[in-house]
Amino acid sequence: MLAAIALAAIRFPARWVENLYSTGLYPLLAAGVKPLTRWSPVPVLDVLLVTAAIGIPAWWIWRIRSAGAGRRWRAAGRAAFGTLTLAAAWVCAFELLWGLNYQRLPLTSKLDWDAKRATPQAALALARSAIEHLNAE
Repeated sequence: MLAAIALAAIRFPARWVENLYSTGLYPLLAAGVKPLTRWSPVPVLDVLLVTAAIGIPAWWIWRIRSAGAGRRWRAAGRAAFGTLTLAAAWVCAFELLWGLNYQRLPLTSKLDWDAKRATPQAALALARSAIEHLNAE
């Protein structure tokens, strides 16, 4: 749970995220996860969220009902702790599989970017050029 709080709360230096995570760890993680998710026609995270939305309340009900009289508060406490542990695991998984990408360096720091060149006229010229190239195809 502490790892989940740390990953969600700490803003890591963008240079560190770029060098160690985005170009190092993330491609390895993505390559490992991709074969596991290719078989699904829908996003796997969506399936997991729907499963959790149905499964967690059902699990709570089962835990509390199956506890004997006088043990239901303890069963509810254990179910709450289990739910928090699962939520912490999801936060860690999200942060490692995608969330740290939100802390990357902005593209403007990696590209030849000059805000003075981004004018309405330049956007129109780009659109015209793109249309001409597409029409040429």
